[in-house]
Amino acid sequence: MKGFLLILAGALGLIYATYQTGNACTALSINCSGTPVVGINYDWYFGDGSITVNKRGVFKIANGGSPGPLASWTSKFGSISFTQDGRELVQSGMNEAGLFIGGLLLEETQWSPPDSRPSIRSAQWLQYQLDTASTIKEVIESDKRLRISSIPGISSPEHFFVCDKSGDCAIIESLQGKPVYCSGKDMPVPVLTNDTYTSCLDFLNRGKLPEPDTDYSVHRFKEAAAMLRAIDGQGPEPETNLAFEILKKVEHGTQWTVVYDLKNLRVLFRTAEKPSTRYFSFAALDFSCAKPVKILDIQADLSGDVSGNFVTYSREANRDLIARAFKKTGSLSNLPAYVLDELSFYPESFVCVEPAGPRP
Repeated sequence: MKGFLLILAGALGLIYATYQTGNACTALSINCSGTPVVGINYDWYFGDGSITVNKRGVFKIANGGSPGPLASWTSKFGSISFTQDGRELVQSGMNEAGLFIGGLLLEETQWSPPDSRPSIRSAQWLQYQLDTASTIKEVIESDKRLRISSIPGISSPEHFFVCDKSGDCAIIESLQGKPVYCSGKDMPVPVLTNDTYTSCLDFLNRGKLPEPDTDYSVHRFKEAAAMLRAIDGQGPEPETNLAFEILKKVEHGTQWTVVYDLKNLRVLFRTAEKPSTRYFSFAALDFSCAKPVKILDIQADLSGDVSGNFVTYSREANRDLIARAFKKTGSLSNLPAYVLDELSFYPESFVCVEPAGPRP
C-alpha cells in the first residue's frame, strides 16, 4: 500500500502541476419555502464526466502527492459526486445527510503551510467532507484534523460553497495561508463565483465592476444576486426550476448545470451536450459498501428519471474517463499510459469495513 501511494503521488504531482478544476463557475442557494436547493454551473473546456455513488463504511487513505502523513478515514455517509478527472476527485456533490459541497477556481488561494496535521488534495477534500460531515459546523471543524496540501501543483487553487439540509450555507476560502469563513450575517448573498466572496460583495455594494473582470466573475455574481432578490418570497414555482433559470443566465462556457435538492435528496442536471433535464433520487440508490459501486456517464443519451441507469463501476471505466479528460487538456495529452494506469488504480486501495450500515 505505502509503495503504491508513493508511486501514485509522483504521477499526480506531475499532473496537477498543470491542471486545475475549472476556469469559471457559479454556485448559488435558494430557500424560498423551506426546501433548500443549491445550483452550480461547471464551466470548463469540455464536458466529459461521471456521477459516482460513493458508499458508507469505506476506509480510505488520501491519494498522496505531499510529504508527511496522509489523511485517512472511514466514510460515515453515502454520497454522489460529479467528477471529471477520475473517481474521488470531485467538482461537486451531496451526501445522504443533505450536505452539499462544491469547489470553484480562486486564483488568490494560498493553502496553510505544512504542520502536524495529515494532508489531502483539495479535490479529494470535497469527497472527505461528503464522507464524514453532515453540517457546515462539522466541515469547518475538520480543519483541526487535516489540512489541504500546500505543495504547488498538488491542490488546485479553489474556494468552496457548502450548504446543509437546514438551508445554512458557508463560503470557505484559504487566503494568505489562513482559513476564511463567511456564513450567516457575513454571507448576505448566497452566491459564489471566482473572486473572493468579500471582494464580490464589495463591488456589489458599490455598484461597480473591476477592470478587468476576469471571466466576468463579478458580473456573474451581481447578476445572480439581482435575480435572487427578484424571486425572494416567490410563490409556487419550484426552487429547482428557479435555480436552473438563474444559472442559465450566468453561463460562461458552462458544460454542466447541477441542482441539488437538499431536503428531498434529489439531484437534477443538464449538460451543454445533452440539455434535457435528467434527475435521480437518493432513495433509489444503494449506499452499502457490500454492494458494487455504481456510476453514470453524465453525457449518456438519457432523459427524465435516470435512477435505474447507473452501471457497475470498473477500473476500465475510470481509466477511460481520465484518458479522455487528459487528452483534451493540452499539456496533459501526451502522458504515458502507465501514469493513467496508476491513477485509475487508486480506488482499488479502498476497503469496505462496514458491510451494512444504517442510513442516517
